[in-house]
Amino acid sequence: SSIASLSGNGTVTGKSPGSITVRATAENGIYATRIVNVYEPTLTQISTNPSNNATGQNAFISPTVTFSHTLNKGNSFEEISLKDSNGTNISGTASISGKSVIFSPTKPLAPNTKYTLTIPANSVKNKWGTSYSKVVTLNFTTGDLEKLTLSITPTNKFIKKGTSVKITSSKSNAIIYYTTDGS
Repeated sequence: SSIASLSGNGTVTGKSPGSITVRATAENGIYATRIVNVYEPTLTQISTNPSNNATGQNAFISPTVTFSHTLNKGNSFEEISLKDSNGTNISGTASISGKSVIFSPTKPLAPNTKYTLTIPANSVKNKWGTSYSKVVTLNFTTGDLEKLTLSITPTNKFIKKGTSVKITSSKSNAIIYYTTDGS
């Protein structure tokens, strides 16, 4: 029962590696047997975002590595790091979302800079406990920062009390701060 379970309709569900023998017996005593081997699936790397050695990446990127199975933290998970070309550690947090490891930097990355995300061997494992035994290295380079512009409507420097003012940014995800007293 630790290797596989058998439902009432004859469905065998693997639980852990090993072999079991399933026997079906008819009412007249005739029977048949089958050996069912349960294997631990191999954990493989599927993709990265950005792709390895990509250039011109957005400074707000959170590099991601996706694997073949839903992940759990492994023994070396806390050692996942993002470094710039000078070897300086970038402050941020590594997390797991389903099948992916995501590194979220605390602040935007520097423009025109090479970065390396390193996921040490045994940092992640699948639900069966199989660790990914290779080091994953993802290299990418950021591009120029986009110029951020603000538009204010109405465009008059002075407006009447009660007039609605709309402030928009050239980047849809920008956070706009303003002051009414010049501070």
